[in-house]
Amino acid sequence: MNNWICTDPDSLQHSKQINDHTWSYIESRNIPENTVHGVDYFPVVVHTVVDLHDYTLDEIWDVCSGYYNSFEEMVEQYGFREALHIMAECIFEQMRFDEMEFCAKQNDFEEAEQFIQDWMKERKSDFMTNIHHITKEEILSGLNDGRVQLITDPNMESGTVCQIGEHWFYFGGQTAEMMTPEEYRSYIPEEDIAREIVEALSDFREDSDYNTEYLYYMYYLRENSKE
Repeated sequence: MNNWICTDPDSLQHSKQINDHTWSYIESRNIPENTVHGVDYFPVVVHTVVDLHDYTLDEIWDVCSGYYNSFEEMVEQYGFREALHIMAECIFEQMRFDEMEFCAKQNDFEEAEQFIQDWMKERKSDFMTNIHHITKEEILSGLNDGRVQLITDPNMESGTVCQIGEHWFYFGGQTAEMMTPEEYRSYIPEEDIAREIVEALSDFREDSDYNTEYLYYMYYLRENSKE
């Protein structure tokens, strides 16, 4: 749902990748409570964001070592990118209630499930509301320092696409499709190139299926800025 992935149906755990090293998590945890019938367990929905950059390798290994023999084993089993996801998940599952962004007590499992579904659905509309808009000035800066590159379309082996970091996308319409990157930069003013790239990125920002890709480009430009 909206790029959310169910990572543990038993705890209703869902995760959503924000960038290469950050994930948002939500799940239901049971807590004991004394009642007139004795001790009952009630579900509490918890949510937080885990950024691996906030932890040292030793701290990450402390929470992963109970499940794996080494980082190398994790990478061999899952691949590098998914291993990072598993590391973040291990950290989340070890976090205390007072470390969460919010905790919401529910009456039963069904209510907790509905709460999580409603919360993820609401996030579709408000998740990107306060997310920074990539500007034309940032793209111009990236074109000048190499963070933003024009390359030959890897699929067609002709035409021009935009590459930011490890990913690329189409922009510029038929004109870009008909020119080599060198021709495009020679004939199209740089201001217009930047504007066309921003327009393509804005489409990613508005389409929930591509929000994660937009966030990747945004964080890549920010974290690799030469300024």
